[in-house]
Amino acid sequence: MSFLDEIARDFRTMEGELKTTFAWQGSTYPCLATDPGIGSDLDVGGHHPDADLLLAWRLKSDPSDNFNWDWTDGSGPRAEQYLTFNGRVWEILQVSDLHGKAAVASLADPSRRP
Repeated sequence: MSFLDEIARDFRTMEGELKTTFAWQGSTYPCLATDPGIGSDLDVGGHHPDADLLLAWRLKSDPSDNFNWDWTDGSGPRAEQYLTFNGRVWEILQVSDLHGKAAVASLADPSRRP
């Protein structure tokens, strides 16, 4: 088993223990999350408060998942879209690929954005 395959397996293990999910385009997916926090962005006109959250998810389902998805082609959640996590809607600011096995997204509370 390659190192990247072990990372994908570890994601699945942590998802099973933490039971965190996000909803996107009518379906719910397992994920890993940081605690939401208040940060600030430098923007035209100075700083403004921003609620930050990082979510990580696998790019492809495995046989033990309830349904199948494959976002290895880039068809998964993207910047300037919205998803729901813990009952709140979040705007996706950026999505970074983790070697084709997972993605990490930076999210912001859209009610706090200018």
